[in-house]
Amino acid sequence: MVSDSSNTNQLLHRARAGDTTAFTELFARHEPQLKQFIQRRMDVRLRSRLDASDVLQDTHMEAFRRFDDYYDRRPMPFHLWLCKNAYERLLNLRRDHITTQRRSIVREQSVLDPSSHAIAVAFVDQLDSPSEQVSKLEFRQRVAELVRQLPDLDQEVLLLRNVEGHSHQDIACILDIEPAAARKRYARALIKLERLLVESDLLDE
Repeated sequence: MVSDSSNTNQLLHRARAGDTTAFTELFARHEPQLKQFIQRRMDVRLRSRLDASDVLQDTHMEAFRRFDDYYDRRPMPFHLWLCKNAYERLLNLRRDHITTQRRSIVREQSVLDPSSHAIAVAFVDQLDSPSEQVSKLEFRQRVAELVRQLPDLDQEVLLLRNVEGHSHQDIACILDIEPAAARKRYARALIKLERLLVESDLLDE
């Protein structure tokens, strides 16, 4: 796990002392990466109702509200804590806008999530197409469709590990689980995806 830099620690200390400009600067430093983190996970069924910038702003407000508790405990580096806040915000939005409004949203035309594509690209780039008759683009598309069949948490672990390059310890922090559980979840997600690829004749035994 990458620790906070000395400069970040100074800003954290100033923010805890009540310097709101220090917190604003801290958040601004991570804003581009955090927005990309959110965009990858925005459910396509929400995109007509919400924008990644809206989720980013909500994350900013929630992180500011919870900052004192974070600083007093410092359970993880600041950038991971921001990702954790964004992830939890997205889970709440999915619950509120999809689960409780299933009739109006779920019936919308289904397209693949950016996260499914990203995971597919990460894996397809390591594999050869099983047939010269299947283009790499089609191969990615078919893999992405299989990725969508995995449970949400399995998809999230693959996204964090294979696309964004997080360590198992980072993943444990963001998902609020033990590192050993993160390793097991990742291994099981790989096995499930491999099984789907084999059953779909996209990967040899």
